[in-house]
Amino acid sequence: MKPLLSIVIATKNSGHHLERCLCSIENQSFKNFEIIVVDNQSTDDTKTIAKKHHVIFLTVKGDPPQVSEQRNAGIKTSSGEYVYVIDHDMELPISFIKKFYDEQKKTKNEKTIWCVPEKIKASSGYLSAIRTFENEIYNNTVIAAARIFKNSKTDKIYYDELFSGGPADWDFDMQYREQGYLVKTLSTYIIHHEEELDLFSYILKKSKYVRGVELYKKKWQSKNTRLYAAEIKKQFNPVYRFITIFMENGKWRKTLQNVHLYFAFILIKLLMSVIYLFKKNTYGGAK
Repeated sequence: MKPLLSIVIATKNSGHHLERCLCSIENQSFKNFEIIVVDNQSTDDTKTIAKKHHVIFLTVKGDPPQVSEQRNAGIKTSSGEYVYVIDHDMELPISFIKKFYDEQKKTKNEKTIWCVPEKIKASSGYLSAIRTFENEIYNNTVIAAARIFKNSKTDKIYYDELFSGGPADWDFDMQYREQGYLVKTLSTYIIHHEEELDLFSYILKKSKYVRGVELYKKKWQSKNTRLYAAEIKKQFNPVYRFITIFMENGKWRKTLQNVHLYFAFILIKLLMSVIYLFKKNTYGGAK
């Protein structure tokens, strides 16, 4: 029987998290899925852990990051009706796939992609609360990139191998939006384990995407001016990202209830913006 869901996981020395991730998938109450692990030549026990579980195991060679190439390899191998691209440090609640099955049935096979809410477990309770609050605000907006996609190989939609991280996720999402897919958000959430990331590490991680962000913007500015104006410019509009997004669609209530998290979020993003502008100028000068 054709799987409902092909779950694609890119790994690189991911042994620390992978066992928990795979167990959370295999323990699902709804069993109609396949797991595809695509590894980038790990030197730890990633391969051993993966092969203990019922997975399709692939290898992509080359110096990291190879995440986009790994995801593309997984998508090409997949046979499910939908593809769910997850990170090795994510954990699914036991009823996740059953809830997705129930919600996607209501769409009556319309062209749909799905955002997946996350509860973040960071290095401290306070940082976890800030990051989870941020994720909740981003749901149902252009900031949240979809993670579950109609398996549409005929549309030739793949991860752009020029990008990694956030820009690659946005770009993949935009390719589906460009072809008229609707964006929905699941009512259930997963847990994203980022306990090894303190505030400083988190900021540095995000700052690595500067070059990818600039390439992403330039790509869509020339490829689709309508989508660029309606969606992508909004993703980088500081007024929208710092103020409007926290007020629209009744979210002002959640913001007022968590005003301490909101101001902490603003401070973090301002610091990121300073680093981003510095690196952007450095990247621009180096071209």
